[in-house]
Amino acid sequence: MLPGKDNGRLEDRPVATVKKAITLFVQEVCPAQADGQVRRVAARFGLVAGAGELAGAFGILLWPDDEAKKAAAICFQAWLKQRGGIGAQEFAAGLAQVRHFFQTHEISHFQLWDSSDERIISNRVGFIRQKNDSHTLCNVSRYISKGNLSRIRLSHN
Repeated sequence: MLPGKDNGRLEDRPVATVKKAITLFVQEVCPAQADGQVRRVAARFGLVAGAGELAGAFGILLWPDDEAKKAAAICFQAWLKQRGGIGAQEFAAGLAQVRHFFQTHEISHFQLWDSSDERIISNRVGFIRQKNDSHTLCNVSRYISKGNLSRIRLSHN
């Protein structure tokens, strides 16, 4: 049901009614911790829901109350599932690129930390320090910010 439907004529304030419907839709379907990108998309789905409910209130659509809102919520949830989460897409894409690099090149672009090995590593991105027969990534290239390096290390393990 549209906000304010029982408080006077919708014809007098359709824009305000739809704006309120958008706000309520986002509050109801969008997780509070969602990134701004996700919240903006939820608002677009809320616009569709509000416009559909308004069209129903004006008799243009013969749908039951809240039908447009329910449909928009289902579509938003499907979009969110396909997107893969509520975080910023740039971080996920960057992490996917780093994973792809490791899977493609393994250790070929890393030099041993404590080695006197004088071989030339073309396109070196960092060093590998060997500890207890395992490899630990150190000093990864300047393209990985220090703030995200620990998250990348954890995700790579």
